[in-house]
Amino acid sequence: MKIFFTAFFVLVLATVLSANNVTVSNLTLTGKNTTDQYILVQFDISWENSFRVSTGPANWDAAWVFVKYRVPVASGGDGLWKHTWLNNTGHTAPSGSTLDIGLLTPSTAFDATTNPGLGAFIYRSTDGVGSFTKTGVQLRWNYGANGLADDANTEIQIYALEMIYIPQGSFYLGSGGSETGAFYKYPTTTNPFQVTSEGQITVGSATNNLFYSSNGDWAGPVPAAFPKGYNAFYSMKYEISQQGYVDFLNNLTQTQANTRKYTYTGERYAITGSTVATYTTTNPYVACNYLSWADLAAYLDWSGLRPMTELEFEKACRGTLTSVVNEYAWGTTGIAGSAYTLNNSSANNEVIATNFSTVNGNTLYNITSISVVGPVRVGIFAGTSGNTGRVTAGSTYYGMLEMSGNLWERPISIGNNKGRSFSGIHGNGLLDLSGNADVTAWPGTDAIGASFRGGNWGNNVGSLRVSDRRDGASVVDYRNSDYGGRGVRSFPTLPTVTTTAVSAITTSTASSGGNVTGDGGLNVTARGVCWSTSPNPTTANNSTSNGSGLGIFTSSLTGLSLNTLYYVRSYATNSLGTAYGNEVSFTTLANPPTVTTTIITNLAQTTATSGGNVTADGGASVTDRGVCWNTSSGPTTANSHTSDGAGTGSFTSSLTSLSANTLYYARAYAVNSAGTAYGNEVIFTTLSSSNCGSFTISHVTSGGVAPVNKTVTYGTVTNIPGETSKCWITQNLGADHQATTVNDATEASGGWYWQFNRKQGYKHDGTTLTPSWTITSISENLNWQAVNDPCTLELGGSWRLPTYTEWANVDASGGWTDWNGPYNSGLKLHATGYLDSGTGMLIGRGIYGHNWSSTQAVATTAFNLTFNSTQSYAESMSGKANGFGVRCIK
Repeated sequence: MKIFFTAFFVLVLATVLSANNVTVSNLTLTGKNTTDQYILVQFDISWENSFRVSTGPANWDAAWVFVKYRVPVASGGDGLWKHTWLNNTGHTAPSGSTLDIGLLTPSTAFDATTNPGLGAFIYRSTDGVGSFTKTGVQLRWNYGANGLADDANTEIQIYALEMIYIPQGSFYLGSGGSETGAFYKYPTTTNPFQVTSEGQITVGSATNNLFYSSNGDWAGPVPAAFPKGYNAFYSMKYEISQQGYVDFLNNLTQTQANTRKYTYTGERYAITGSTVATYTTTNPYVACNYLSWADLAAYLDWSGLRPMTELEFEKACRGTLTSVVNEYAWGTTGIAGSAYTLNNSSANNEVIATNFSTVNGNTLYNITSISVVGPVRVGIFAGTSGNTGRVTAGSTYYGMLEMSGNLWERPISIGNNKGRSFSGIHGNGLLDLSGNADVTAWPGTDAIGASFRGGNWGNNVGSLRVSDRRDGASVVDYRNSDYGGRGVRSFPTLPTVTTTAVSAITTSTASSGGNVTGDGGLNVTARGVCWSTSPNPTTANNSTSNGSGLGIFTSSLTGLSLNTLYYVRSYATNSLGTAYGNEVSFTTLANPPTVTTTIITNLAQTTATSGGNVTADGGASVTDRGVCWNTSSGPTTANSHTSDGAGTGSFTSSLTSLSANTLYYARAYAVNSAGTAYGNEVIFTTLSSSNCGSFTISHVTSGGVAPVNKTVTYGTVTNIPGETSKCWITQNLGADHQATTVNDATEASGGWYWQFNRKQGYKHDGTTLTPSWTITSISENLNWQAVNDPCTLELGGSWRLPTYTEWANVDASGGWTDWNGPYNSGLKLHATGYLDSGTGMLIGRGIYGHNWSSTQAVATTAFNLTFNSTQSYAESMSGKANGFGVRCIK
């Protein structure tokens, strides 16, 4: 059993010739590995007029190479030719070439027995044109996966078909012309329908749907699995030649060949013979006619190819170009109009002898075929003297030949349910015992699901047009002199994906996503977005994972830095790798600035001074700052406001155009890219235009401010040093009269007491507190709010508590050093004592003087004017829960 493997191989080379003379030679076997049971099939390959271009259609030609083997009956085998299973790696592509292995099912992972390689595409690895010759190409054949023993006596044959690569991309269906049954975007028959992905296509008479006027059931949708031509694929460059079909017949069993051989000669069909290995033709280079749908399907299954679809037919002809009304495969409406004659008939250099057009498209149809009567050599128009390019060669956008005329193409139709159920499965290289294709998902021998496109040598010009569908759903299961065909093979590529614009941007998060419009012929196993602070982010940077497959997805970007420029791309991954969508960029938001409001100073009838301090910019430049004010709480920059520069730090604002004797609310503001932030609110009342004077107030307890009901007449005074423009009452709020001495300890002179920022007042007659004490501690980050100001609530108008600044001004300007200063001033301030924060007990009446300001120090303390027999100062900070006297100002 350890006999050298190649010694038992009888090499049988089937050289496949076509218009461009593809030849495979020097077939040998080498590199046998009995441990892993593989051997390398080595050969040389060459063909003329090869190309690869990176501009225009950006595509190339290739050879699809596949290998057949058999173990002869004499050697203990069944004598049947079978398809070799190739590995997915371990091959040798000579310098300047690329090898791509075509798996049985490209959309799933390689498996040596369930999903082997059926063949290989070999093509140029760089741009170039001309003859392409490579020696020493090696394909790794996993003979063990085929069930062969190491010492099997095996014969092999190798085949090559010239193919054209059709790249991935959008294209149009229909031309908007007068073609029969052509596709269009409903409801306008002159509006072609654009295919932009491999996603499901809705068919029907609703706006923007795909539709057609005849030759089909108008049903749908066209499923996502149906090959639409958006994804990349390979197509045979030529229609099947008679030599190609002869090679196929000679590779079958006799029973299979009897099913597939048409016994007839005429219309240039010249295949003869009655037994396998003897079939031959005198027209080897002429397109093979008299092929039924079952003949074509069997040939494609045997080759490891598949049928094309009618959508792929239009993509292969038109490419990505905008449709031309009533165009032929070469992209114009001009067509040769005189009968051809031939030179070198039936030879590999058969050419048009007369009436070859050097201006219009050349093809074989009922006018040019009058003297030919049958199909011509594949590629004849590209090889005839006088050819000047695509149009005169009758070439499609990508370089396929004879897609209009010569012989009918037989693509899969979307005009019936059987056709729409086609999912692009490839042939497995084997036929059933009768010689029919064994791919159950394809249209069967009854031809239901197959169609006709492109016209033939006996048709008029209308049938030759790319968009013509006069037989777009015709069911014909027999052979005819003008029936031929070619095959295609899906070619996996990277997916296509677009990036969604970024939205819902915050300081640290954002939303994006994408749309996977094409899977490249392989399952999309991962998708999402990636981002970075540098352009062209990849999944090696930050990324999301948002499921798999085709379609739209949404991605949440998290962990971002504030006020930072980011670049975002969607991505989609299949087994070939990761593709990226278009790049979008965005900048995260900053935090709003932080700003505090300066207390009001320099208060007058129509002006005042405030300002603020921008303590933090929030991560973005502060572009504007100032103070806004209004007569209602919560002023914004939509109200009156100043503009006092930019950046962080302190600033001063002048408030102007105020109304006299009016209550105002003011806030500092600061603006950055995140928006406008506001500071704490301060409240002030402008001075009255009238003179100070005494007034009488009837205090009542129903307002929740006065502790008892009583009527009091208040005197007023102005011209107090430090605040000369202000008007003050000359006794504490709630006092019956001014004090008679600085240490007056009577309740009638002392008035009432308040806790900071609380509107409820307390009376203490020396024994009893009214009402009862309930609050023992206060901690809140607030100045005294206007809604709680007992001066405003009890005296009305513009009366209010003094600010810390106002107390400090009069204390300093009056030169107060002990209690004599306050008492001897016009304010007649005296020692009223205070209420203890914990119990409400009266302490120090006649000893200490305490009068609240409206300004807090911190959350638990506030400023007040404090004096006694040895000192006087406005900077005193006392617990907010203490009860102090109140002197009102306006």
